[in-house]
Amino acid sequence: MPSFEHHGARVYYEEFGQGYPILTFAPAGLQSVIDVWSQPSAPINPTIEWAANYRVIAMDQRNAGGQSRAPITAQDGWDSYTADHVALLDHLRIDRCHLYGQCIGGSFILNLIKAQPERVQSAVLAQPIGDRAFVSTVRTPCLVLAGNDEAHPYPISEELSKLLPNCEFIAEWKTGPALTLAKARVKEFLAKHTPR
Repeated sequence: MPSFEHHGARVYYEEFGQGYPILTFAPAGLQSVIDVWSQPSAPINPTIEWAANYRVIAMDQRNAGGQSRAPITAQDGWDSYTADHVALLDHLRIDRCHLYGQCIGGSFILNLIKAQPERVQSAVLAQPIGDRAFVSTVRTPCLVLAGNDEAHPYPISEELSKLLPNCEFIAEWKTGPALTLAKARVKEFLAKHTPR
């Protein structure tokens, strides 16, 4: 079971496929763990969809019910998670990568871009939630897949896509033909932004 120690935290991760790296952040709020990618709440499972062409890295977030653990302190926040994400990239010797995240994964992505924009080649945010104040300064190419439920309101996704200066937007993507088209568009987006 691949894991490593980082400032008192044990971070668990898995890798799928090979090629240019994609670091992924599963949905499920503060229960964001690798296993969520195989559940119905994640219509696109990047560990399956892109492993044929990319090195897909999935991780259990700290104290989310999976195998990553860390001491809990009053100072924990987005930056604690971002420190884990950066430490994972460092551990795997990845200087630059794509990011893919759903739900809370969008917030993880934006905080990583804020902390180390030079490490992010492009980002796909599915059903993004959270703070939008910073996004108008983001220069990273982004693709937003819209939310459409109470926890992930469509207007937030739409607003985020308009605030991001270099962004594409997919309004429908979760089922049927829309899901098939969205998978193809995400694949094209990643290919377009993968260094040759």
